[in-house]
Amino acid sequence: MAECGGLENRCPARDRRFESSSLRLRTPKLKLWRASADNVRQVILKITTMQKYLIDNSVLHGYANTEDCHHKACTDFVQKHDNELVFLVHTLFEFKASREHRLLQGTFTGLLGGHQWKNIPLVETSQKLFNDLQNQNIFIKFKKLKGADLLYACVTDISNYTLVTCDSHFNAYKDVIGLIQLNKTCIKQI
Repeated sequence: MAECGGLENRCPARDRRFESSSLRLRTPKLKLWRASADNVRQVILKITTMQKYLIDNSVLHGYANTEDCHHKACTDFVQKHDNELVFLVHTLFEFKASREHRLLQGTFTGLLGGHQWKNIPLVETSQKLFNDLQNQNIFIKFKKLKGADLLYACVTDISNYTLVTCDSHFNAYKDVIGLIQLNKTCIKQI
């Protein structure tokens, strides 16, 4: 028993798994490493394929404006998917301009102008984006849309995002792009 050092169950002299080849000792470790690498690949795949939601101006207004009939639906969606949201830089400009206009009309109550989104990915409208959209003929898919709506649909399509909107004019493209419409939950406040 002295040769096993008191470890009767794991004694190389008694266990045939430990005899002759050192390859047998390394194989289980290699299999464990492969399993770990496969697990890491699966986790990376889940992270990189996590659903991202492109938020348009109507949802941003619904979230920010407590008087908007979409406020509850937009707030619930934004809070539920906080880490999965993506904005176009254009959306922030559009929101700022329309927010100022509504403030002058007295139809905006809610999120203050100094509010800052933290760690939200922004998609820039650039020459490269335009060239990519044009080279892939994506503009042709969305003939009925114009302006910012065309931009939202094209970026949603090229990036495999899901567009989240309160606008109903994207209905014609619900089979072309991922689309979540929050306008069905609109309850007009009296």
